[in-house]
Amino acid sequence: MTPDPVTAATRLAELLVSENAALEALDIQGAMALLGEKQRALEIWAALPSDCLLSARPDDLDQALQRLRALADENRALLRHALAVQMRVIGVLAETMPRTRSDGSYGPSTRCVRPSAWVLAARA
Repeated sequence: MTPDPVTAATRLAELLVSENAALEALDIQGAMALLGEKQRALEIWAALPSDCLLSARPDDLDQALQRLRALADENRALLRHALAVQMRVIGVLAETMPRTRSDGSYGPSTRCVRPSAWVLAARA
């Protein structure tokens, strides 16, 4: 049985609400845990026949689609924010890692160079 488009849009919206809450809390793992369900809901939405969309009550479908659009916009912004935070964390971690300098050859001639934060900490 083909689900009606309002039900399919509502299911997608419910998943976006959950994902947005996880992203707002910067719970990347929680957001990723919803990926499978979100993909299945999107597959159901994409498989809806066009006559199914035409047979839906226009007001109900329009309201569901407006909600879905607003949640998708919020999701996009939250994903961008989460990625920016994650990149900052990775940058901080990368700065604390020892760097290597090479004379251009492979082998034991590569030596470890401490980043400035470690040098300052070592002096203290």
